[in-house]
Amino acid sequence: MGREQETADLLAACKSNWPVVTVVGEGGLGKTALALKVAYEVLDDEKSDFEAIVWATAKRTVLTLDDIQTIDGAIQDSLGLIKSAASQLGASTDESVVLDEVAQYLNSFKILLILDNLETVLDPLLTRFIRRSTGKSKILATSRVGIGEMSYPFRLGGLSTNEAVQLLRTTAKVRRLPDIYKAKTDVLRGYVVGMKLNPGFIKWFVSCVQCGRQPDVAITNPKIFLDFCLSNVYEHVSQEGKEICKAMIAVPGRHPLAMISYLSDLNGDDLQQALAALQSANLVSMINALTEAGSETVYELNELPRLYILRNHAPTAIEDAKFKQRKRAVAKEFERLQTDRGNNRYNPRSIACRNQADAITAKLLGDALARSAAHDFDEAIRLVGQAKELDPTFSEVYRVEAWIEAYGDRPAAAAEAYENAIAMEPNSAPLRYWYGGFFLRVSNDAQLAAQQLLIAETLDPEAPAVLLELARVEMYVGQYDEADARLLRLLNDLTASTRHRRMAYDTWIQVKIRSATTALESGRYSESLDDVRAGYDRFVSVPEDLLDERIFGTIRRGLNILGPLTEKLSVSGLRPEVERCYQDIDCLRYSPLLAMKQPFQSRASTQICDESDVGTSAVGTIDTVNVVKRYGFIQFGENKRIFFHFSELPNAILHAKIGIAVAFDVEQREGKICAVRVHPRQEGGDANHIKHGIIKIVIADKSFGFLTDPVGGDLFFHRSNLAAGIELEDLRPDDPVCYIMGRNHKGPIAIEVRPR
Repeated sequence: MGREQETADLLAACKSNWPVVTVVGEGGLGKTALALKVAYEVLDDEKSDFEAIVWATAKRTVLTLDDIQTIDGAIQDSLGLIKSAASQLGASTDESVVLDEVAQYLNSFKILLILDNLETVLDPLLTRFIRRSTGKSKILATSRVGIGEMSYPFRLGGLSTNEAVQLLRTTAKVRRLPDIYKAKTDVLRGYVVGMKLNPGFIKWFVSCVQCGRQPDVAITNPKIFLDFCLSNVYEHVSQEGKEICKAMIAVPGRHPLAMISYLSDLNGDDLQQALAALQSANLVSMINALTEAGSETVYELNELPRLYILRNHAPTAIEDAKFKQRKRAVAKEFERLQTDRGNNRYNPRSIACRNQADAITAKLLGDALARSAAHDFDEAIRLVGQAKELDPTFSEVYRVEAWIEAYGDRPAAAAEAYENAIAMEPNSAPLRYWYGGFFLRVSNDAQLAAQQLLIAETLDPEAPAVLLELARVEMYVGQYDEADARLLRLLNDLTASTRHRRMAYDTWIQVKIRSATTALESGRYSESLDDVRAGYDRFVSVPEDLLDERIFGTIRRGLNILGPLTEKLSVSGLRPEVERCYQDIDCLRYSPLLAMKQPFQSRASTQICDESDVGTSAVGTIDTVNVVKRYGFIQFGENKRIFFHFSELPNAILHAKIGIAVAFDVEQREGKICAVRVHPRQEGGDANHIKHGIIKIVIADKSFGFLTDPVGGDLFFHRSNLAAGIELEDLRPDDPVCYIMGRNHKGPIAIEVRPR
């Protein structure tokens, strides 16, 4: 901004509604000169309605070539400054009334009161005086530090390079220094850049050269000038502010708030107050910098303060090493986070860092996620709040906040946090993925979930996590073919991780189980059976190294469908198929070492029964079964084995299990000796060993119930375990019943249950 434009803008500010305007800037920028120019502009303006212009200065020192000299009789405090204004207004300078009289003048007349070098006399008395001046008058102040919320800050910057070169030529010409004003522009550019484009520095430099100093020496050794500009400012900086300045000397450059916090070991109010004071003193500038990810707020130590601190208050070797070590630690953590992010960017603990400073905020977010996992939600939210203070524009802060709020059962707060995150980072596929998962699992809104996940798929088309989540949504809303298509894309991706492929196989089986459930509820029983069988076929196709307990659990859910289908298709030719499918699934067992089906076992030491057994009754144990061909063998007596067909065992789908104790009769049919009228029995028990119990609960829609035995234990019984002619619906809680002990694959059960 040119000085002419600055003059016009300052004049406009003086005509605004602000009662106080402060020209703020570091020493040597020309604040006093600008205020003086405005004063003359007002004085020469015939249309100006100011009735008086009063100038009072608190300047205490003047700069010479080799020294900073104190001005005799200089004003030492704000009271002296107000007395100076009072004397020019003709008001009383008595200390007891001077504040009131000057304030009354300002409130009664339209006066432009100019207070120069205000930073030397800032105290509570001056603040009270300014607050009393509420009339039409204006106070125009110059200061190296801001005076707070009472004033409109008119920040004065350095010159442009061309303006600085022009000022150097003009000043050198006036001082008759042809070696300077006739020098090439490139040479003068180098000079003014070394002088940080500061007008005061340029004028002092010309004076030094005029007195015989070498130009390079004057520029590289400006201690007197720097002390003049900054010593009376830096001495009022807090210890926290000085720590920040030293950190920014040791680690130069522009830094976000998080980096400054980590380097200086300050946070919260201490950090905010220290930075605000440094900005007010024009030692540090706050800049809105553009980055690849958008924009961010950064802080930078101004050039003159940097030179002053380096020469007078530089960090010690120990302090310098401390700050540099912290910077290296941040860089190392950033690299680790980037590596983790590359491995799985869809992990909720994976923080997407934009720069090294984000690694500091990410540490807080990681701690917050850990606290939420431990159900310490108050501490988790506190840590998120701390992260938000460090960087309120970092979308991951709000994404983690949303995750924690959802986990803590606060869905409304979670949704708001997700919206804030997306407003800052709308093109983040992981963010859209997590928001979609929130809608799916917390809000139970598959439509909104699909909207977010489809955006994620557009942003990252082959992401396994996104494909899986979209397939789940489609499965939940009954779009089974679409879900299969996405899952097959993933299953055919050989680069997908073992975890994602395992989850894809599990979901692929779930699709058929859910489809079977839908068909069952709609009365399409044969279609339901086909879907369960298809689910089993999919299970069989899963590579052994991908099988886990969850996949086994998914396919075994098919048993809950096949049970009702047994009844629905009891008079249909499909019932044998239902029983075969049930047996196939029910015999599946998960082993952490090897996923495998229960094998058929043959016993070489046993012998097939002979004609001497025909016409007898016996008790034995099911030894082997062949589900596909619907038969098995029972071991009984002294190592004898006898054939039986599933048709001889009521509800073979439930009872034809290896190890089940059964009672049977031996007959010869079509030339073959076989077991007939097979039914579960208590192992080694007596057919007449009847027990008494009480019905505990009956769950008719699930076809089973529980009874309480004589010693207070609970026994399971199925509808198929009831005595002939007894219906499950006939039994009520607390009804006395009698029963016989039997077994199934899970252990003891009650059979032949009937009312007493």
